[in-house]
Amino acid sequence: MLETEAGVSLSTHATVAQLSSHRGRLEKTDTLIVTSGLSAINCYPTDALDWIVRHQDQFRRICSVCLGAFPLAASGVLDGRRVTTHWRLLDLLSSLHQTIDVDESPIWVKDEKFYSSAGLSTGIDLTLSLVEEDLGHKLANDIAKEMVLYVRRSATHSQNSLHLERQNTPNKRLQALQVWLLENLDKHLTIERLAERLSVSRRTLIRLFHAELKTTPGQHIETLRLDAVARYLATTDWSLEYIASKSGFASVDVMRRAFQKKHGVPLATYRQTAKAAPPWRTDAVTS
Repeated sequence: MLETEAGVSLSTHATVAQLSSHRGRLEKTDTLIVTSGLSAINCYPTDALDWIVRHQDQFRRICSVCLGAFPLAASGVLDGRRVTTHWRLLDLLSSLHQTIDVDESPIWVKDEKFYSSAGLSTGIDLTLSLVEEDLGHKLANDIAKEMVLYVRRSATHSQNSLHLERQNTPNKRLQALQVWLLENLDKHLTIERLAERLSVSRRTLIRLFHAELKTTPGQHIETLRLDAVARYLATTDWSLEYIASKSGFASVDVMRRAFQKKHGVPLATYRQTAKAAPPWRTDAVTS
């Protein structure tokens, strides 16, 4: 039994030593996923690190979730590779392991067969992407739907997400409104409709957005819609007409002008670059 920092005990099926002595069992392992806790940073058992190094070629994929990047980096298998971890510990990972390339932006990173995710929930996004790699887009989406996930995020999403920044308000009703907006971008969203939903006047709603979110309701909605467009362009093959409709734009032309103004590139260029670039290269899309 292993006691985790979260207070949850895990029952293991085998130790490293047992796996090494049962060759057949190890050969059936397709993907190695490494996790760790905060208290274990830089205090990893050498036999486990040596085991990872010795058997790294037997795994089709090697992944880390959150702080799992630290033991993998300590083992040396990530030398020269692009890696991410939780945003609070990016600097520490970089200072402890200067032979790896720490990327502070994406929620998960792929570098050949090595994958790393930024946090616990982003481990779900990474795992769904692994399912999609192996078994297709539909099954991954079905799993996300079964888990009641609002959106399955790709590696192009930033750790410093706009949605989290916009939810940085203690106003519970405004937080609920933001969630509702994300789920209803394809609807006709007017200031009057938002004010009615919050049971406040039009003037009060505008003042609330200025005070809590440092923006206007219209600007906030357009930003959410443009984020949705960028996500759909990078992760789907949907037509521009369908993307415009699903994101709440009146037409492709309106969407095209707004997108060009924000990103500085045409829709087609963004889609082509996003799909061609490695998933960790978020900078390649708009450069």
